[in-house]
Amino acid sequence: MFLDFAARLMSNGRNEGETAVLAIAATMPAQAVVDDSVAYKAAQKAKVPCKRTLALLCQAIRDGLMTTESVSEVVDDLIVTNYRLPFGRGEFISWAVEQQLLTPTNSPDLDLGENR
Repeated sequence: MFLDFAARLMSNGRNEGETAVLAIAATMPAQAVVDDSVAYKAAQKAKVPCKRTLALLCQAIRDGLMTTESVSEVVDDLIVTNYRLPFGRGEFISWAVEQQLLTPTNSPDLDLGENR
């Protein structure tokens, strides 16, 4: 499996981590978590259960495992390390609401008046 994903994903030493994650998830009862769009599409094509990091964090909020504030802090910390996200520091909540990943109904601690 690793070689199959490597042929699709790896170039110039990049995407080795995504390749390994997908290969493991393909051979075990596991769900991969990746953000690279090419890796995500490869997972879908290979029918490997896969989720993106932001979707996983939003699910943690909806399940009451994390608060919107704590996830906002986590993603802001990721941004500081040059982790590429579709929004800037302090913009997670408004992005998640715009993407309909979080709503007041499914995220009890979501305060739209304060965060939008």
